[in-house]
Amino acid sequence: MAPAPDPVDALILDLLEWIGPSGRPYREVIEAWRTSCPRLPVWEEANARGFIDQSHSERTEHVVSVSDLGAQRLAERRRPMDDATPAPRETLTSLDDLRAVFPEPRERAVKKQISSLDVHCRNYIALSPFVVLATGGACGTLDASPRGGTPGFVKVVDAHTLLVPDAPGNNRLDSLQNIIATGEVGLLFMIPGFDETLRVNGTAVISTGDADLARCADERRTPKIVVRVTVREAYLHCAKAFMRSRLWDEAAKVDRSVMPTLGQMIGDQTGVQGPVETREEMIKRYLPDL
Repeated sequence: MAPAPDPVDALILDLLEWIGPSGRPYREVIEAWRTSCPRLPVWEEANARGFIDQSHSERTEHVVSVSDLGAQRLAERRRPMDDATPAPRETLTSLDDLRAVFPEPRERAVKKQISSLDVHCRNYIALSPFVVLATGGACGTLDASPRGGTPGFVKVVDAHTLLVPDAPGNNRLDSLQNIIATGEVGLLFMIPGFDETLRVNGTAVISTGDADLARCADERRTPKIVVRVTVREAYLHCAKAFMRSRLWDEAAKVDRSVMPTLGQMIGDQTGVQGPVETREEMIKRYLPDL
């Protein structure tokens, strides 16, 4: 059996690709590493393997660039498939491979992607109490975070701007760290009872502006920060996935008691045991943060 690929090695190569042939300021590289993959020794290993050059003086900015050895390693990664171990026949490795399996999308499916929020998108967001916020970090870290509130808690400023208020959570800040690192986001809005969803992609910044915070304030709290999204594309997604899953169907609901409480499961996973609490006690504990 072939050894499992080293995740750190893959992230190092992603880091070298991101630094690029022109290099980047040291502070920018370190900030990207700290906010995207601080739990892995990516920066340290890239230096230890000789993949990084650094240059600075009193008169010039500290710059990080890819060394000759790093460039050689990148070239090996980009080597055509003819020079590498052939992929298994069941693995698709190119767009041509994909299109040999799937037909071209129909005109309507292509044209439904629009570059701003029209009246239908705005109305959908106004009715939506739930959105999944997807982000990616500079080192390849990924996150999809559920966000919820009263219907319309995500505010539409104009056809190109959304405000997603933050709410009390576990303070891991995975999504926010990724936004600082890359600024790329994807949103998936849902409405209970609707089988159709709304997808929005774009760029984001973390705002503490008074106007943004005030716009997202409610009777419970004013958020500490707001994710301000600049919309690049939006489109309504068809109902097939929700129809297949019967997500809103009362008859398809699973009794919560078939699995342990969240606290019990996390205790099993981490070995860190907290006080045993019932679901009712957990809900009572969460109430101040809802």
